[in-house]
Formats: sequence, structure tokens, C-alpha cells
Amino acid sequence: MPTEKKIPTGKTYKDYMDVINVVCKVEYKRLNNAYMVDFDEFQNIAIITVHTILTENPNKEYNITYLSVAIKWAIRNELRNRYRWYGVKNKNFSEFSQNELKDSIYSTILSTD
Repeated sequence: MPTEKKIPTGKTYKDYMDVINVVCKVEYKRLNNAYMVDFDEFQNIAIITVHTILTENPNKEYNITYLSVAIKWAIRNELRNRYRWYGVKNKNFSEFSQNELKDSIYSTILSTD
């Protein structure tokens, strides 16, 4: 029996590019002093976020406010994870013992924040 491929009738991330760009510009201006993330990376995080939300329920209509808050928090969570890594990377480890160094690295990797 031939199987039919269902084409989703919902929207894609391309339908929300205006919202993605506005939120990314605002967050980039707010967080630009960190010099860790380019504007393109903000857009990629936002596109992945919107795509994930839209693929969970393809026929559901989402409020723009909901999507913009989701994008904002996805960007902030990504930066929080990067700051944690850069913080461990840039510490002066000469003053730590080998066990303290391992504990610091493992706590960074396994943290749930």
C-alpha cells in the first residue's frame, strides 16, 4: 500500500523572520559588550527556537509575544552556558590542585542551571 506523505499546513520559521530579526537586534544591542556572540548566531538560535516550537504543534497558531519571549530566553540561556564555559576556561588554574581543577570542570559540565 502506498503511504501518503502529510505536508504540514502550519507555518514555518520563515513566516516569523520579522519577529526573529527584531528580537535578535534588541538582544544583540543589549548583550553586544560581551563580544562572544555574533548577530548571525543570535539569529540561528532564534530560528532553531521558532522551528522547534512550530514543529511540536504544526497546526497551532502561536502568539508573537510568546515566540519573542521564547527567543529571548533561548538566547540568554545559550549565553549563560557560554559564560560558564568561558569562566572555567579563563580561570588561573595554577593556584588549584588537580582535584579542585577536575571538580571545577565537572561541576561546569554537569550543572543544570
